[in-house]
Amino acid sequence: MVTKQPATSADTAHFISIIVSDSSPQTIKPRSSCPANTILTGANYLKGQPPVVAMEDDAYPEWLWDTLKPKVYEDDGPGGKKDRVERRRAIQQAIKDRNFMQTQ
Repeated sequence: MVTKQPATSADTAHFISIIVSDSSPQTIKPRSSCPANTILTGANYLKGQPPVVAMEDDAYPEWLWDTLKPKVYEDDGPGGKKDRVERRRAIQQAIKDRNFMQTQ
């Protein structure tokens, strides 16, 4: 049986600070997956070259942080770009499902 412990003043203060920080209009700064000056193993493939080191997030161009976001197509009616992309993805998934079922 799990017993619930009463919230301490530190827990309450932390919760309040989260609410206050979330309510203020701030822009979320993109963060890389590794801190600055981290040696990126496997990125250097040339023999005799110095190791590749990660830079600060500000040193990279802004467009780099948007490359992993999914592309959003605007709905431009029937037969438009969005419909073609959705139809193509559905057909590709149907082919993958059919091929998978043939191997079972």
